Order: sequence, then C-alpha cells, then structure tokens
Amino acid sequence: MVINLLWLLVSIIVLCLVVYIIFWVVKSFVGIAIPDKIEKAIWLIVVLIILIWVISALMGVGPIRIVSLAR
Repeated sequence: MVINLLWLLVSIIVLCLVVYIIFWVVKSFVGIAIPDKIEKAIWLIVVLIILIWVISALMGVGPIRIVSLAR
C-alpha cells in the first residue's frame, strides 16, 4: 500500500514537472507568449487528472491501487 502511494506521488510530481518544463520551453526558447487564461486552463486540466488518479486509487481501481477491493 505504501509503495502504491509513493508511485502515485511520483506520478503526480512527474506530471507537474513535465507541464512546467513544456511551459518553460515554449516561453523561453520558442518565444511564444502563452495567455494567462490558457495557462490556467491547462493547469486546471492537470489538477483534474490528478483528482481522477487519486479518486480511482482510493476506490481500488486503475493502475495504481491504494485500497485493495479483495479484503
């Protein structure tokens, strides 16, 4: 159970880092200014994905299971 929780946390951190690095590369190297509303909308989608991961892990379904249904 603890290992699954750690994998979930690592997955969340990696997802946030990937999105942040994409924003950084687009702003710094490509030179495209991302509007603030679009950036907030993308972060909202990331938060919703994280919530789906956490809820499915707590329910015991999906690839990462914190709670086992076979009790």
